Amino acid sequence: MRLKIILQKYRMYGSWFKHFGIGDTLFMLRHERWRKADQIDTVKPSERELKKIKADSRRYFASFAVILPSEAEESEVLNGQCYSHYRCYRQKEGEDLTAAAQRCQEEYLLFVATGVTLSAAALWAFAKKIDETGGDLFYSDEILNGEKMYKPDFGIDTLGEQNYLGEVWCVRKSAWETAGEADRECAAFPAYAAALRFYRAGKKIVHIPKLLYRYSGASKENVCGRPLSQDSPEVLFYRAFMETMERRDDPPSDPMISILIPNKDHVALLDRCIRSIRSKSTYPYYEIVVIENNSQEAETFAYYEQLEKADRIRVIRCVTDWNYSYINNFGVKQMRGRYCLFLNNDTEVITEDWMERMLHFAARKDVGAVGAKLFYPDGTVQHGGVTVGVRGVAGHAFHGFPGNDAGYMSRLVTVQNLSAITAACMMVPREVFDEVGGFDEDYKVAFNDTDLCMRIRKKGYGIVFDPQVQLVHYESKSRGNDEQSPEKLKRFFGESMRFQKQWRRELTEGDPYYNPHLSLDDDSFSIVE
Repeated sequence: MRLKIILQKYRMYGSWFKHFGIGDTLFMLRHERWRKADQIDTVKPSERELKKIKADSRRYFASFAVILPSEAEESEVLNGQCYSHYRCYRQKEGEDLTAAAQRCQEEYLLFVATGVTLSAAALWAFAKKIDETGGDLFYSDEILNGEKMYKPDFGIDTLGEQNYLGEVWCVRKSAWETAGEADRECAAFPAYAAALRFYRAGKKIVHIPKLLYRYSGASKENVCGRPLSQDSPEVLFYRAFMETMERRDDPPSDPMISILIPNKDHVALLDRCIRSIRSKSTYPYYEIVVIENNSQEAETFAYYEQLEKADRIRVIRCVTDWNYSYINNFGVKQMRGRYCLFLNNDTEVITEDWMERMLHFAARKDVGAVGAKLFYPDGTVQHGGVTVGVRGVAGHAFHGFPGNDAGYMSRLVTVQNLSAITAACMMVPREVFDEVGGFDEDYKVAFNDTDLCMRIRKKGYGIVFDPQVQLVHYESKSRGNDEQSPEKLKRFFGESMRFQKQWRRELTEGDPYYNPHLSLDDDSFSIVE
């Protein structure tokens, strides 16, 4: 069996073994083993696992007040908990959660909705995560109507379009009392409202990547995995809350956006890109900066002369060997706007209000970059965000999916926070770009955008993916096969190794907006059983 597993791993990572050598291949295998460590079956723990959980429970001392709906059957909900430091309370008829919480003396409050059956390991898992993180609000993965929901870590923008916190959540009672009173109109979505209050108060919100309960909520609309209706009470409450967030343009203004487009020849591609910007964009305050780099065709320079006669278009010359990072850094130094909008020359705008939508997020002081949903000409998905760790480095989420596919947990159709996005279409506030030092010019071609996003996040800013900002990306699906010259392969794998070394800890810890139960072997969000 051991030999069989080794051979399977070798086949899976054979190409990496060939190009990286044994050191980096072993790193990937160790990384995968780490991801699968401590994976006790919390859905149906075996007798051996139950004994392990009960023994481990003695290490933790968090006390829980388990607050049940008035009609719940206690034995069915608790399902023989392995952890013993808890007491059950029932909500009284007409009593809200704040009033129920005031009756509790325990350190932590665990709220359970109607229709929930807890895993026998649930309280143990909450106690363990409390001990590890010292968090204030906790939520977990769940089984919803038989479907496994492996959720991302908390993201304020993700919450705006999907109530993924679920029907079981735990809070530190002292944090509940200091984060502000719950509004009466939030009684139908208490976890959602609590998360917003905790976020505003700077409290720590922690995700437990384990299936800790089953929920039967077939008749409920706003459950995990479904986009919230835009006129739902949650969304209306969320919008009012987000109006209190600090903005860079306070009072609101219409700042200039500088669209930076590197270009070498390919006049037809560039012309299609620029025409789509000028004919479809409804935001008026922008400039287009074409960054010319080593073009050789006379047609290209004749086209530039025509461009420069138009309003809001400039062509600047950057004389250097092809280095995407250097070229864009050069362009930023000469732009006039407050927001950088990096754009590939082989893109075509679909969404008319694309700049308004991106600016809506980028103008917030807690946001560092905003990305778009990109399609191939045949309508399939080219970019649905970037997942860090896929194939050992990073990859485009849902690559090749049908354009109308909602994706796992509707993640192809909802605004969300991610670890990274592609710079084929990326908006970054100039002040944030300067703060992190721009693109790292040692990443000449690959992973420069992912590295930039990682450094933006390290400074405490969020990365936002908006699937309603849509463009066509004419990058060939077979481009990777067409460009596999020894020189380019060497450069690509060199940049891959550099990224692995630079972000080793983050790769080992895993992408917070992914999930340890989802595969790193492809872009499809497939579940690892």
